[in-house]
Amino acid sequence: MKSVLTIMVLAGISAGVFALGSLRKESTGKALLHIAEEVALTVDVAKPQRGEIIHLVQAPGDVEAVLEVDVSSEIVAKIEEMPVQEGDTVKQGDLLCRLDDRFLRADVESGNARIAQLEAAMVQSNADLDKAVRDLARQVKLSENEATSDVELRDYQTKRDKARAVHEMRRQELIQAQAALKRIHENLARTIIRSPIDGVISRLRAKQGEVVVTGTMNNPGTVIMTISDLSQMQVRTRVDEVDVPLVRAGQTARVYLQSDQDNPVPARILRVAAKGSRPTGRDVVTFEGRSVEELRSEMEESVEDYLSLCAEVGKEPERPYRGEFLVRTTPEVHRAVATAAEAAGLSLNAWVETTISAIADQRRVAPIPRTGVSKRAAKKTKRATAERRK
Repeated sequence: MKSVLTIMVLAGISAGVFALGSLRKESTGKALLHIAEEVALTVDVAKPQRGEIIHLVQAPGDVEAVLEVDVSSEIVAKIEEMPVQEGDTVKQGDLLCRLDDRFLRADVESGNARIAQLEAAMVQSNADLDKAVRDLARQVKLSENEATSDVELRDYQTKRDKARAVHEMRRQELIQAQAALKRIHENLARTIIRSPIDGVISRLRAKQGEVVVTGTMNNPGTVIMTISDLSQMQVRTRVDEVDVPLVRAGQTARVYLQSDQDNPVPARILRVAAKGSRPTGRDVVTFEGRSVEELRSEMEESVEDYLSLCAEVGKEPERPYRGEFLVRTTPEVHRAVATAAEAAGLSLNAWVETTISAIADQRRVAPIPRTGVSKRAAKKTKRATAERRK
């Protein structure tokens, strides 16, 4: 009986609600009973017409100058003077830095003395050759009168040939010394480094008093500074591999700067690289949490994800370093390195650190893709990669 009564009461309440909902105000025409405010629907009507379908490709990138020049030294020397600073505007031919030239000036004096010595030796060898020629001529006349033997005649011929050879040796040594002196003068001119272009010093990597190293096959050398021509700028972007087929040279683009994202800069695609590149830098493992226990758990999961990604790409996981290591080499190499460090005015450790730092700055190993916050993010990344490959 009670259940029947309850059903009748609920049915009466429902009928009352529907009845009140059907009643409306005469002034506004709105329902007397409504739970939520009514939202007007907006409908746009347009006639069908043909048009272009625009596909947008978004890609992050870096703004850089079209023309950038890395200024390096062609000799090993210490920077004596650097009148410019980072951000300064320079013109072509302006003085950028001056290197220590004391050793080169000493080499010039030594080269001049060597040339003077060889010129004197040339005078002596020329006199010896003239004497050998005269002696041989006299022996020829005596031989015609049968006043000397054939053996003596051949001996004088040998003396003449030896004097001629010595004279030629002295002449070649003089040419070699003159060429060496010319090379020293060229290196002396290289101690003054001037700007090759008009631009702005965008990055200053060396300071006054530091020793710059020349580049070799295995050593890129010390980059003193970078000069950028800011009159023409470009954006080097990193396009996802899925969107690369949609990008063509000559297409229009819009550049959104972080400082002013509301006003895009119109641009045009210049070229698409034939080969992709991976960003360089250290691998980064990130994690987050709201408590100590959650942070510990997320850190363990992120490290496990990082180790699994390293195993996938066949890369050794990164590890911390103490900043010191032992190098074993031969005594000859040890002596050569010590001599080079002494010539540069540095200690052995400082010279080795400067040399290997210059090489490491130019030859950084590309990292593996960065791991996500948790295993769930890593699994989503793997699934997305697999779908793209399909």
